[in-house]
Amino acid sequence: MYQLNKTSLYTVIGLCYGLAGLAQAQSTPQTTLPDAAPDAILIENVRIFNGSSEQLSPSSHVLVVGNLIKSISKTPIAAPPGAKLTRIDGGGRTLMPLIDNHTHMMMNSISQLAVMTSDIGYVNLAAGAAASKMLMRGYTSVRDLGGPVFGLKKGIDSGMVIGPRIWPSGAMVSQTGGHGDFRLPTELPSAPGVFSYTERIGAAMIADDAASVQKRVREQFFAHILSASVHHRCVPAWCVTICSGMSSLAVNVCCAR
Repeated sequence: MYQLNKTSLYTVIGLCYGLAGLAQAQSTPQTTLPDAAPDAILIENVRIFNGSSEQLSPSSHVLVVGNLIKSISKTPIAAPPGAKLTRIDGGGRTLMPLIDNHTHMMMNSISQLAVMTSDIGYVNLAAGAAASKMLMRGYTSVRDLGGPVFGLKKGIDSGMVIGPRIWPSGAMVSQTGGHGDFRLPTELPSAPGVFSYTERIGAAMIADDAASVQKRVREQFFAHILSASVHHRCVPAWCVTICSGMSSLAVNVCCAR
């Protein structure tokens, strides 16, 4: 069993509160051993910030079984029969939900240059280590808005890697010179049918016409994306952006799904 110190465990599990509903919508089931008793965490004597009310709750108790919050009560909660229970006294502290709504899990742990020039195996290992640290900081879920994150998501969902739940967007679909064009100067000019390294690893896809935009977006759905974002503008001002007509095509593909 993965060991956490009391403070980290309190923080990480407590932050699940506002995301309990989302946990049930997770696309890949958690892997559990059929004969193993479920792990349970009982957090007692905490005040809960639920993300919508301006007021903290009165002193409350939260029971987490497996990866789902089973009960929230102002009165003491009995331990579930047969569960491996960890009991935490919150000491009147605050529990609150945290979700990172815009991140790039595969690109945040090392430099962008390292992502573009390193072996993808090294990038995956760095991202796995960073995912564990992000969970320990209290982020139980993230919306990943671009990058080859499907393998990391699968590893986390299956219990192979410790990290937050990931709603992936897949490769960044970009026009030449746009927000997601990460090619190095040595990779220019482009040649028909030749993909750059960042395209080959699924970090980005170049699409310069309507048909290409539709195809690349559909490919991301084929890879089971759960989130999407369309960029119309970016900084600095000289950065080329996708035209409104092609971005509308991308949105239409998303809506059709």
